Amino acid sequence: MTDTRPVEVTLIQVDRTPGRGSLVALAVAEIDVGGIVFRLQAVPIRCERGGRLTIGEPCTRDPSGAWVPAVCLPPEVFGALTDLVRAELREAA
Repeated sequence: MTDTRPVEVTLIQVDRTPGRGSLVALAVAEIDVGGIVFRLQAVPIRCERGGRLTIGEPCTRDPSGAWVPAVCLPPEVFGALTDLVRAELREAA
């Protein structure tokens, strides 16, 4: 039997980052897994060629200086986060 817990994703804030190249905003979110809350800071929102927005997972640098994800979210959780960020950006536009 698999033990499951409810998961809730909440968008706390989206801060625009003018003058930062393709980085247009940074988001803060909380992920509640069965009552244990994880805060994700510096969720990057980038404007790609053609104006398409992409939302990424927070990153950090590894010992060699390369950028790597600071957290690897399950697709369902990451999808919920990107939906919330896109909705917030549409509302703010």
